[in-house]
Amino acid sequence: VWSSGDFSFRLGDGDNAGVELTEVRFRVADAASLATLLRQRSVAYEAVNATLTVMPAPGQGAIFSFEATQ
Repeated sequence: VWSSGDFSFRLGDGDNAGVELTEVRFRVADAASLATLLRQRSVAYEAVNATLTVMPAPGQGAIFSFEATQ
């Protein structure tokens, strides 16, 4: 599911032209199981309500958000 807020657009010439992905959102059936997996893999995340958010690692640039479907 994509929304207009998922993308940041940069207009211009050369290296600054194009589209920059800022966030990818996923829907997950079991946020608790995902949280367990992220902890087991030592992946830092923030949990707010039914959404787990993984901030980008250096050099990656995109946020990964996981939203519980229920």
